[in-house]
Amino acid sequence: MSFLRLYDNCRLYYQFIDSDKAKPVVVFLNGTAQTTKSWWLQAKDLQGQFRILLYDARGQGQSDLGKKELTLDGHIYDLVQLLDYLGVNISHLVGLSHGARVACEFGQRYPDRTNRVVLCGLGNDLSPRTLALIESWYQVLKSGNLETLAWSMLPVVFGGQYLEKHKAIMKDMVSGIVRRNSADAIKVHLKSMVRYLSIGDMIFDKYPPALVVTGKQDAIIQINQSRILAEKLGAHLIQLKGVGHSPNIEAPGAFNQIIAQFLLATK
Repeated sequence: MSFLRLYDNCRLYYQFIDSDKAKPVVVFLNGTAQTTKSWWLQAKDLQGQFRILLYDARGQGQSDLGKKELTLDGHIYDLVQLLDYLGVNISHLVGLSHGARVACEFGQRYPDRTNRVVLCGLGNDLSPRTLALIESWYQVLKSGNLETLAWSMLPVVFGGQYLEKHKAIMKDMVSGIVRRNSADAIKVHLKSMVRYLSIGDMIFDKYPPALVVTGKQDAIIQINQSRILAEKLGAHLIQLKGVGHSPNIEAPGAFNQIIAQFLLATK
């Protein structure tokens, strides 16, 4: 296992699949309550074409929560430190949900270090419904436990087709979320998310080529918010049928093909 000890002594867990330095680097950024394991299907399928960098952000998976307040600025600075440590000057970014929010901001602040950006499950702003959902998850953790939260997240994070196909292993899915996460860390994470600057308030002058991917059954981010974001970034918007908030997990074959084609494009 590989860890980078950051400026404040917080340990950041990462996996760098580095087989050929001539290949472009793709950084995958996790969603809430997800870890590097959420991207294994992408890493396995795409490592022949790319160098793959997976990491758990502060408070996720095997990374420490640290003693600093969780902020969007902090997450971006952590990523800069990780890339500098690994000698990666420029990379593609593929983020889901919270990870997409970090990737979106990173591309705006560091366009010279960003090749292309894929944003999944992200909209121009957090709607009242999404804000209420985040608050409900926080309240579940306050009054319940991580297992209760995991059960409450499944029907929201995944679409109906995926849940039907995997109904026999839902208990295992919940156990995995519980095993890989900390209730205290997720509480801090949820509280920090609602304080981020709205994407709608950001100015995008020169933004790297971007792709916005969403599921037609996404119950967290409404399609109109993703459409506004795509228009703001000058990005192409792709909606996947029968997919919820996690296209990388629910439809890995189609998702991998889409992002590989986009990341390998020369224009």
